[in-house]
Amino acid sequence: MWVDYTNNKSQSVTALIRPGSDDRPDIRALRERGSKTVVINLEGSTEEIAKSLEGRNVLLPAVSIPATRSQIPLATAAKLGGVKRFMPTFYAPVAPPKGAVALRDTVSEPQDTDAIHQRHKQQTKRSQKEDVLNQVKSLALP
Repeated sequence: MWVDYTNNKSQSVTALIRPGSDDRPDIRALRERGSKTVVINLEGSTEEIAKSLEGRNVLLPAVSIPATRSQIPLATAAKLGGVKRFMPTFYAPVAPPKGAVALRDTVSEPQDTDAIHQRHKQQTKRSQKEDVLNQVKSLALP
């Protein structure tokens, strides 16, 4: 379900965008609908990112799977910037954390090298997702 807060005067939406994305048509469309945009470098210092997050209530990162780990410093910056709720992009099934469900942690042994490579990629992605979630939990971000 899509909720459009861009025309709601009691709510404000700020889109944090990466350097170089400021002139994209979809970003211009956000601004035309009343959203504010702020360019941030996710590889920048945590303090700089935190400063751009001050006064925000909720942070909803929308990052691609390869950028999953970029949410770790973003979560830390959110905590420093006083963000009240952080909802990470989390491409995963709902399940307890690592070590709690054997099926989640166990992968059958493939026999060919392509399957081994594929399994490693899946484990790396799963590990990155867990790392992000564990960082958010360690910061006590709701």
